[in-house]
Amino acid sequence: MWTGVFPAVTSKFTEDDRLDHAEMERCYALQMEAGCDGIIVCGSLGEGPMLSHDEKIEVLKTAQKVAGGKPVLLTVNEPGTREAASIARRAGQAGASGLMVVPSPIYHTDPEETVAALRAVADAGDLPVMIYSNRLAYRVDVTVDQMEELASDARFVAIKESSDDIRRSTEIINRLGDRYDLFTGVDNLAFEALSVGAVGWVAGLVTATQPTAPTD
Repeated sequence: MWTGVFPAVTSKFTEDDRLDHAEMERCYALQMEAGCDGIIVCGSLGEGPMLSHDEKIEVLKTAQKVAGGKPVLLTVNEPGTREAASIARRAGQAGASGLMVVPSPIYHTDPEETVAALRAVADAGDLPVMIYSNRLAYRVDVTVDQMEELASDARFVAIKESSDDIRRSTEIINRLGDRYDLFTGVDNLAFEALSVGAVGWVAGLVTATQPTAPTD
């Protein structure tokens, strides 16, 4: 469903700490012109945890303006399932292409709770979901066992794997084949992950450099 480079874009602000939509449009358009295949908004690079739900929807709509029909995913990174379901629902109503969902980074859940929380967010948003596992930054580890449990649910279509162990990507592919679109979320492991079978890269580094349009 999703492949290629999806930058986790930054949110832009004016000097008085308001969202700078003009600057976001300019920067996001440059990413699209450079050949990126989608956009992910309001992640940690996009200061998602610091934004209100209203602001997140504003950023989503700004990205949609310049995406040219390419996927725009909203990150769901909330302290509890109720808040996560609420923003997922609003993202669905706003026409998001999908959700990138990380379980609560504050209240660590057991395996059953993790799966239940992910299902609840999928129920609320009624959108395709990229499962986000990041045990380094958030100490949230969606295990391969949990991914396998969710594999029977067609709403879960992709995985962003952000551990620093390339063997995790290999394990996902060996156990689950091409059931999920596997993305790496670690910039300096992008080559290795693609070499073992990942189909995409949620890229952070590309937001720190001036994009250059692809050449033949």
